[in-house]
Amino acid sequence: MYEEIKTRVLNEHKLSPAAYQEKFGVLRKDEKETYTMFSTKLEALMDGYLDHAMSVGSVTCVIC
Repeated sequence: MYEEIKTRVLNEHKLSPAAYQEKFGVLRKDEKETYTMFSTKLEALMDGYLDHAMSVGSVTCVIC
């Protein structure tokens, strides 16, 4: 039961694909941020976008 509620809450707070694209496009490395930290942010945004695309079966939108 906990896992079901957790999944529902997390799904409600996910960004839309457009929001992931927007954040990915404007993200810039801060001066105090390492390249590893920056790449982790990029990877998280890309993973979120791809997860959403795969869940709706729209792999072609990833290529667009």
